[in-house]
Amino acid sequence: MILFLLGLKRIAVPAVALGFVVAIFVRMLPKKAARQAAMCLAAGMIIVSFMYIVGIRSGLFLYMEEKLGINTKIGRASCRERV
Repeated sequence: MILFLLGLKRIAVPAVALGFVVAIFVRMLPKKAARQAAMCLAAGMIIVSFMYIVGIRSGLFLYMEEKLGINTKIGRASCRERV
């Protein structure tokens, strides 16, 4: 499990940890409440995922990149130079 987590990207490690925390929380609830909580969480994740896709397709990432002055190509260029 440790080697699996080390192979993941940095953002995936907190996501896996949060998944475990939510699973433990849902299992502590009574059966009917756990089912309802799981359905609400699933619906929420679907809505957030859909809104993320809509935001990216509408140019939100490019807008934020320009507005905040983020240059995503710097890290990639330095990685290519090392290789």
